[in-house]
Amino acid sequence: SKGYADYLRSGGSSFADGTHTSALRAQRQKNATRPGLATQYVDEPLTDGDYAPVALRTADEGALVFFSSHHFVKQTAAQGASVPAPNANVRALTTGEIKQTLTMEFVANQVAVDPAGTGGRVSVLARVEGLTSAKGE
Repeated sequence: SKGYADYLRSGGSSFADGTHTSALRAQRQKNATRPGLATQYVDEPLTDGDYAPVALRTADEGALVFFSSHHFVKQTAAQGASVPAPNANVRALTTGEIKQTLTMEFVANQVAVDPAGTGGRVSVLARVEGLTSAKGE
C-alpha cells in the first residue's frame, strides 16, 4: 500500500505499466489543470487493522497481494469560476456548500502480483474504488 501510494504520487519503476498504474497517473496529470479549475490528488497507504494487506504465495515463489489505499481528490475553482456540479452519488455524501472547492475521499482495494526475486515490477490486476465522503467549501 505504501509503495503504491508513493508510485501514484511520484512515479518510478516498481510497478508495471497498466490501467491502474501508469494510465491512472497519466489521466490524473491530464485532469490536474483545466482552465479555471485545479485538481489535486493525495494518496495514502492503508496498512493496519481491517486494512492490513494479505498475500498468497504463488507457484513461482511470487505473491498475489490484496491491499487497500486511501485517496483524496480536491477540485478548486478559480475566482469567478465554479467547481463542476458533482453527480448524485457525490452530492449524497457531500457536507458543506460547494463554493470554490470540493474535496472527495475514497478508499480503494487492489489486487496485485509481486513477482519472485528483486528485479520484477509489481502488476496491479484490479482496483475497486469507493467514495466515502465529500466536503464542499
